[in-house]
Amino acid sequence: MSPRASSRQRRARPAPLGPLRAAMRLSLLRNSGFLMGTTVMTSALGYAYWLIAAHHWSSASVGFAAGAISTFTLVGFVFSLGVAPAYVRMLPRFTDRSELDQFFSSGLVTTTAASVVAGVLVVLLLPTWAPHFHELRQPSIAAAFVAGCGLSTTGVALDGCFVALRRSSGQFGRNLAFAVVKMALLVGPVLVLRRPGAASILWTWDAALFASAILAVVLLERLGMHLAVPRRSGLRRLFVHRHTMLGYQVGSLGASLPPFLFPALVIGLLGTRQNAYVYFTWSIAGILFTVSTSIGLALFAEGSHREDLRRQSKLAAKTMALVLVPLTAVMLVLAGRILSLFGHEYAAHGTMLLRIFAVGALADAVTNCYVGVRNAQHRLVEVATLNFVVAAIAVGGSAVFLRSWGIDAVGWCWAVAQLVGCVWVAVMVGRGAVHGDDGTPHELDLVDDPNTRAMSMTSAAAKTT
Repeated sequence: MSPRASSRQRRARPAPLGPLRAAMRLSLLRNSGFLMGTTVMTSALGYAYWLIAAHHWSSASVGFAAGAISTFTLVGFVFSLGVAPAYVRMLPRFTDRSELDQFFSSGLVTTTAASVVAGVLVVLLLPTWAPHFHELRQPSIAAAFVAGCGLSTTGVALDGCFVALRRSSGQFGRNLAFAVVKMALLVGPVLVLRRPGAASILWTWDAALFASAILAVVLLERLGMHLAVPRRSGLRRLFVHRHTMLGYQVGSLGASLPPFLFPALVIGLLGTRQNAYVYFTWSIAGILFTVSTSIGLALFAEGSHREDLRRQSKLAAKTMALVLVPLTAVMLVLAGRILSLFGHEYAAHGTMLLRIFAVGALADAVTNCYVGVRNAQHRLVEVATLNFVVAAIAVGGSAVFLRSWGIDAVGWCWAVAQLVGCVWVAVMVGRGAVHGDDGTPHELDLVDDPNTRAMSMTSAAAKTT
């Protein structure tokens, strides 16, 4: 071979990919990376948001606003009706574009309407159960609360679409818009009002949720998903999948109960000032929690696209360890300094709590990875049982020990609950229940539609012949 030909051959070889570019070619790492980036970015800008609030609003107003936001986010999540995980599981299986748009639109409208109705009921009933929420009787705060319920649900559903399409960059864009807009709007009350109250915090939150939802709809349009007026056919198809949606909703609800119930529990037992310390500490620890949560969700999406779950699970576990262990070490060492950015009182009350959360995040990673696999395998009863056992220990223990142990009780009970979850996972893995005897994941039971189930059974039978 001549030197000239050899030179041309060398030039024709593709340049080797760098480690980052190679990782981004793997959809699991790409999507989990965007999901983690979403939370890290929103957390960082969220710190700036609450830093402004902590210095210009009273701690009582901040504590009430934080509790109200957590509560209407919980209401929005509970009445999301399992639409977001149903999107993750079912959208990849649609072949007809009009049916896809109808399923998407019907789910979005139904879940938003349900959350608004639920928000009205909470405004009427919650102040009676928890006197610290008496400000919900003010019209401006009540209206902001109800709007927050509906808009929170809309955001959950839209994010589910991006995950289903394995385009989590869209979720990153929506949440970036939400974080930037809410912080920009918060400056208004500081400049205009002499003594801004909790209502101004709630309305800036709602306005940012609305702006980010508009952006998400535009991004989804570019990805080929169109928001349409729901027709009877779309609502009927949504109803056909009600059992799958309910299963995912129950499992997701169990996982989300502790972070949503902790603020209301602390306000009810200790007051709004103590809740401000818990809320800020949990928000900072959320950087750790989001690593495993994001990878677990991406793992679920990979399984919905029929990827090899065993190989993807190993990749997910390695990624969690590489990212989470160094972050946990940093949080343990710098816990006091991080909280001191919000003020001396936050560091004085929350440093130990933040360190407890940091250690518990390692156990939380084990259960999140396991839940991602089991969701993809459609083992919804086990997922719901595991998540509710963990939630019952965390929330029930906190309710018992908060008055005697103070806010550290939240951290200790949550960490113990995560360790119980790890024991569950160890037992199931030891029994070989996660994968079949042949080393392949259990066959997916896709949907409640009899026609689709029949096609799935035919496909499974063809694999064995």
